[in-house]
Amino acid sequence: MSLKEQYPYEYIFWANAIQGCRNVRSRAWLYYGARGVRFHEDWRFFRVFILDVGARESNDHVLERFPDKNGDFKPGNVQWITKAEQRFREDRELFASCVLRAPNGCLEWQRFRNDDGYGWVRRRGIRDSYIYAHRYAWFLHYHTWPTRQINHTCDNPACCDVSHLYEGTQQENIQDMIRRGRHAWQRDGRMRRA
Repeated sequence: MSLKEQYPYEYIFWANAIQGCRNVRSRAWLYYGARGVRFHEDWRFFRVFILDVGARESNDHVLERFPDKNGDFKPGNVQWITKAEQRFREDRELFASCVLRAPNGCLEWQRFRNDDGYGWVRRRGIRDSYIYAHRYAWFLHYHTWPTRQINHTCDNPACCDVSHLYEGTQQENIQDMIRRGRHAWQRDGRMRRA
């Protein structure tokens, strides 16, 4: 049995990548070759490619250039990754492009914010469904959704810096607000601080 027959899907990924980098008539040329992406010279032989990169673990795995997604197909920059992991990386990169470090040290959400100043993120694949940007930042950092509400230590609703966030309860958030003098009655002078 030949390597092509033994690793049919890997062979297809390899052939498409090499054609995209070298063949001007290939449909993938616009994504790779036209952008200057090169294919590692030793990988022109499929057996060398499969020895370096290995076989994919499941049918859900795809070939991805990582850590430099715009870099060449070469050892150290190519790996098999699941489609879910690929989407997660894309979401993290997109999220990073929507925040900006403010002079006060906060990582502030730059897109849509509600009337209270909290950032909103549209959920992937769910129409008209939004979540708070700081909750989504928590998910992207810890790879799990928070079980309780997320509170800010910086008093900045637009902040998405995970080091400024902590998991807590509504009661803890209210106590923190009173302790810092942020309650509406405290600001208006109607409530005497203890």
